[in-house]
Amino acid sequence: MGKYCIDRMLSDALYGEVLLGHDVSTDELVAIKKMDPATAVHGCKCPRVREDIEVEKHVNRLFRSHGGHPNILPLRQDFVQNGADHLVFDFCPKGDLFSAMDHGALPNDVAQRYFSQIAHGIAFMHANGVAHRDVSLENVLIDDSDTCRVCDFGLAASTKARCADKVGTDFYMAPEVAQGQLYDPAIADVWSLGIVLFMMLTGVPLCELATPKDLRFKYLCEYGLRNLFNSWKLHVNADATELLELMLEPNPAMRCTLDQVLAHRYVHSTNDDDDEDPGAAVGAPTEREHIVDLTTHKVIEEATRAWEFVNSFWKRPTGAVAAVASV
Repeated sequence: MGKYCIDRMLSDALYGEVLLGHDVSTDELVAIKKMDPATAVHGCKCPRVREDIEVEKHVNRLFRSHGGHPNILPLRQDFVQNGADHLVFDFCPKGDLFSAMDHGALPNDVAQRYFSQIAHGIAFMHANGVAHRDVSLENVLIDDSDTCRVCDFGLAASTKARCADKVGTDFYMAPEVAQGQLYDPAIADVWSLGIVLFMMLTGVPLCELATPKDLRFKYLCEYGLRNLFNSWKLHVNADATELLELMLEPNPAMRCTLDQVLAHRYVHSTNDDDDEDPGAAVGAPTEREHIVDLTTHKVIEEATRAWEFVNSFWKRPTGAVAAVASV
């Protein structure tokens, strides 16, 4: 590889492997994403492998040509060797955001700071005409300065496109994507980003897949996020709850835009309400909400059982682009 010396393999990746190396001239650690369809993990024969690799290369080069962004993992160099594409990135020693949540929800101030960073990274993508389409905890890395870097752009699409393919990771997939509808990929990114925030604050996914067959998603659609928080006794502060309601709107036509996310006070405020009474944080249940709890007791009970069951087995999705998160 000339300029780089390989130290060891970090992980398998969907289309190859991720290697830890160092720049021989500066001794800086780097992560090298080696992408070779012939040696793809689990013998993956996905017909769009080559397309995804080309998209990954194109998007990384595009961002580099536009000066990059503090919350986008920077591409240092790319080259082809022995028929395999190699992308060289900064090494992020703290791993991915998924791994940072091994012990559950993050502290409120940390979640708020990380969310703001990730949102600004995605906004940079959108400003350059690119929607991510696989926003997830696994695709956010944390560098040695505790800064979040969005990565893995193999599923990216133009923000001007209207897409129909079902791509991404189930937990984070927007309803319109999961249900096979024609969708705006930038608006779908907003839902996925909302799920990232939900998971950072609660330590668990909202639902397994956002379709009517999922009891938790069905409950969200019928009774709203505040009732869901109250029913499951989840404490989320008021500003975060308000923003999540805007982002996790099942109807994409009514969902907020990323510009509205960035303008929201949760993104700009300091976290001063950590000591709020948990019941007041999401709004004390109104009389109507008490009635909802009583009249839908069976729905809540079933949804809660499903929620506890899925979360007891929650782990990094297999076959997802999560392997890249070890960069």
